Amino acid sequence: MPDYAPNYTFRYKIRYSTMGGTHTMQFRFPRATAPAGAATARLYVAAFLTELLAIMWTDWTILSASYAEADSDVFLPAPLPAGIIGEVNGAGNPISQRALSLSFVGRSVGGHRHAVYVYGLAFQPYSSAGALDFRLYGTENANIDAAANALNDAGTIQPVANDNLACNYYSYANVKYNDYWTRRVRG
Repeated sequence: MPDYAPNYTFRYKIRYSTMGGTHTMQFRFPRATAPAGAATARLYVAAFLTELLAIMWTDWTILSASYAEADSDVFLPAPLPAGIIGEVNGAGNPISQRALSLSFVGRSVGGHRHAVYVYGLAFQPYSSAGALDFRLYGTENANIDAAANALNDAGTIQPVANDNLACNYYSYANVKYNDYWTRRVRG
Protein backbone atom coordinates (compact mmCIF):
# COMPACT_ATOMS: atom_id res chain seq x y z
CA MET A 1 0.00 0.00 0.00
CA PRO A 2 1.42 3.40 -0.86
CA ASP A 3 1.79 6.08 1.77
CA TYR A 4 -0.13 9.33 1.39
CA ALA A 5 0.86 12.74 2.67
CA PRO A 6 -1.12 13.91 5.72
CA ASN A 7 -2.52 16.75 3.59
CA TYR A 8 -3.61 14.54 0.67
CA THR A 9 -7.34 15.13 1.33
CA PHE A 10 -9.65 17.99 2.30
CA ARG A 11 -9.85 18.19 6.12
CA TYR A 12 -12.41 19.67 8.49
CA LYS A 13 -11.27 20.01 12.10
CA ILE A 14 -12.94 21.11 15.32
CA ARG A 15 -11.31 22.09 18.61
CA TYR A 16 -13.38 21.42 21.70
CA SER A 17 -13.00 21.41 25.45
CA THR A 18 -14.39 19.10 28.08
CA MET A 19 -13.46 18.28 31.67
CA GLY A 20 -10.65 20.83 31.65
CA GLY A 21 -8.93 19.52 28.52
CA THR A 22 -8.78 20.79 24.94
CA HIS A 23 -8.99 18.28 22.09
CA THR A 24 -9.22 18.22 18.31
CA MET A 25 -11.26 16.02 16.02
CA GLN A 26 -10.45 15.80 12.31
CA PHE A 27 -12.55 14.46 9.44
CA ARG A 28 -11.37 13.81 5.88
CA PHE A 29 -13.35 14.43 2.71
CA PRO A 30 -12.54 13.98 -1.01
CA ARG A 31 -9.62 15.91 -2.49
CA ALA A 32 -11.92 17.73 -4.91
CA THR A 33 -13.95 19.31 -2.08
CA ALA A 34 -14.01 23.08 -2.55
CA PRO A 35 -13.75 25.56 0.36
CA ALA A 36 -17.53 25.89 0.29
CA GLY A 37 -17.60 22.20 1.26
CA ALA A 38 -16.69 23.22 4.82
CA ALA A 39 -20.34 24.15 5.35
CA THR A 40 -21.42 20.67 4.26
CA ALA A 41 -18.69 19.07 6.37
CA ARG A 42 -20.08 21.01 9.36
CA LEU A 43 -23.48 19.36 8.82
CA TYR A 44 -21.88 15.91 8.66
CA VAL A 45 -19.97 16.49 11.92
CA ALA A 46 -23.05 17.95 13.61
CA ALA A 47 -25.10 14.86 12.64
CA PHE A 48 -22.42 12.60 14.18
CA LEU A 49 -22.10 14.62 17.40
CA THR A 50 -25.88 14.97 17.78
CA GLU A 51 -26.11 11.19 18.14
CA LEU A 52 -23.76 11.40 21.14
CA LEU A 53 -25.55 14.21 23.05
CA ALA A 54 -27.31 11.79 25.41
CA ILE A 55 -23.92 10.55 26.69
CA MET A 56 -21.98 13.82 26.33
CA TRP A 57 -20.96 15.87 29.39
CA THR A 58 -22.69 19.26 29.71
CA ASP A 59 -19.34 21.10 29.68
CA TRP A 60 -18.54 19.81 26.14
CA THR A 61 -17.93 23.00 24.15
CA ILE A 62 -16.83 23.53 20.55
CA LEU A 63 -14.16 26.24 20.55
CA SER A 64 -13.42 26.56 16.83
CA ALA A 65 -13.71 24.90 13.44
CA SER A 66 -11.36 25.08 10.48
CA TYR A 67 -10.74 23.46 7.14
CA ALA A 68 -7.74 22.85 4.89
CA GLU A 69 -7.91 22.11 1.21
CA ALA A 70 -6.12 19.13 -0.26
CA ASP A 71 -2.34 19.61 -0.55
CA SER A 72 -2.43 22.52 1.90
CA ASP A 73 -1.37 22.74 5.53
CA VAL A 74 -3.13 26.06 6.06
CA PHE A 75 -6.31 25.72 8.12
CA LEU A 76 -8.82 28.53 7.65
CA PRO A 77 -11.84 29.37 9.84
CA ALA A 78 -14.97 27.36 9.10
CA PRO A 79 -18.57 27.36 10.36
CA LEU A 80 -19.13 25.57 13.67
CA PRO A 81 -21.44 22.57 14.04
CA ALA A 82 -24.58 23.97 15.68
CA GLY A 83 -26.70 22.66 18.56
CA ILE A 84 -24.05 20.54 20.28
CA ILE A 85 -25.01 20.66 23.97
CA GLY A 86 -24.28 17.63 26.13
CA GLU A 87 -26.99 16.21 28.37
CA VAL A 88 -25.02 14.50 31.17
CA ASN A 89 -24.11 16.50 34.27
CA GLY A 90 -20.46 15.77 34.99
CA ALA A 91 -20.39 17.25 38.49
CA GLY A 92 -18.70 14.88 40.90
CA ASN A 93 -17.14 12.71 38.17
CA PRO A 94 -13.89 10.96 38.95
CA ILE A 95 -10.94 12.74 37.34
CA SER A 96 -10.13 9.49 35.48
CA GLN A 97 -13.01 10.28 33.10
CA ARG A 98 -10.84 13.07 31.70
CA ALA A 99 -8.46 10.50 30.14
CA LEU A 100 -11.17 8.21 28.72
CA SER A 101 -11.91 8.36 25.00
CA LEU A 102 -13.95 6.58 22.40
CA SER A 103 -12.58 5.88 18.94
CA PHE A 104 -14.81 5.15 16.00
CA VAL A 105 -12.69 3.21 13.52
CA GLY A 106 -13.22 2.68 9.83
CA ARG A 107 -11.42 1.44 6.73
CA SER A 108 -11.39 2.80 3.24
CA VAL A 109 -12.19 0.56 0.32
CA GLY A 110 -8.42 0.64 -0.31
CA GLY A 111 -7.71 -0.72 3.19
CA HIS A 112 -6.51 2.47 4.89
CA ARG A 113 -7.56 3.04 8.49
CA HIS A 114 -9.33 6.16 9.75
CA ALA A 115 -10.40 6.90 13.30
CA VAL A 116 -12.39 9.61 15.03
CA TYR A 117 -11.58 10.11 18.73
CA VAL A 118 -14.08 11.67 21.13
CA TYR A 119 -13.45 12.74 24.73
CA GLY A 120 -16.00 13.92 27.27
CA LEU A 121 -18.56 11.13 27.01
CA ALA A 122 -20.23 9.40 29.95
CA PHE A 123 -19.48 5.70 29.63
CA GLN A 124 -17.36 2.95 31.14
CA PRO A 125 -15.04 0.45 29.41
CA TYR A 126 -17.46 -2.40 30.17
CA SER A 127 -19.75 -4.27 27.81
CA SER A 128 -23.45 -4.52 28.57
CA ALA A 129 -22.72 -7.95 30.09
CA GLY A 130 -20.30 -6.34 32.55
CA ALA A 131 -17.12 -7.72 31.00
CA LEU A 132 -14.09 -5.41 30.82
CA ASP A 133 -13.59 -5.61 27.06
CA PHE A 134 -12.90 -1.95 26.13
CA ARG A 135 -15.25 -2.09 23.15
CA LEU A 136 -18.83 -0.88 22.95
CA TYR A 137 -20.86 -2.44 20.13
CA GLY A 138 -23.83 -0.76 18.54
CA THR A 139 -25.95 -3.68 19.74
CA GLU A 140 -24.98 -2.81 23.34
CA ASN A 141 -25.48 0.95 23.17
CA ALA A 142 -27.99 2.79 20.99
CA ASN A 143 -25.89 5.99 21.00
CA ILE A 144 -22.84 4.15 19.66
CA ASP A 145 -24.98 2.52 16.97
CA ALA A 146 -26.55 5.83 15.93
CA ALA A 147 -23.18 7.64 15.89
CA ALA A 148 -21.57 4.91 13.74
CA ASN A 149 -24.55 5.07 11.37
CA ALA A 150 -24.16 8.87 11.16
CA LEU A 151 -20.48 8.44 10.25
CA ASN A 152 -21.47 6.05 7.47
CA ASP A 153 -24.25 8.29 6.14
CA ALA A 154 -22.78 9.96 3.08
CA GLY A 155 -26.02 11.82 2.38
CA THR A 156 -24.35 15.21 2.85
CA ILE A 157 -20.71 14.46 2.01
CA GLN A 158 -18.67 11.26 1.63
CA PRO A 159 -16.02 10.72 4.34
CA VAL A 160 -12.71 9.34 3.10
CA ALA A 161 -9.55 7.91 4.61
CA ASN A 162 -6.11 9.36 3.87
CA ASP A 163 -6.04 7.54 0.52
CA ASN A 164 -9.02 9.61 -0.71
CA LEU A 165 -11.22 6.50 -0.97
CA ALA A 166 -14.63 6.11 0.68
CA CYS A 167 -14.43 5.17 4.35
CA ASN A 168 -16.82 2.80 6.11
CA TYR A 169 -16.94 2.80 9.91
CA TYR A 170 -17.50 -0.26 12.05
CA SER A 171 -20.59 -0.41 14.29
CA TYR A 172 -18.59 -0.23 17.50
CA ALA A 173 -16.39 2.19 19.40
CA ASN A 174 -13.15 1.33 21.16
CA VAL A 175 -12.72 2.59 24.72
CA LYS A 176 -9.27 3.65 25.86
CA TYR A 177 -7.58 5.59 28.60
CA ASN A 178 -5.32 7.88 26.57
CA ASP A 179 -1.69 7.66 27.72
CA TYR A 180 -1.04 11.41 27.49
CA TRP A 181 -4.18 12.35 29.42
CA THR A 182 -3.56 9.62 31.98
CA ARG A 183 -0.16 11.16 32.76
CA ARG A 184 -1.80 14.60 32.99
CA VAL A 185 -4.43 13.31 35.44
CA ARG A 186 -1.71 11.79 37.63
CA GLY A 187 -0.17 15.23 37.93
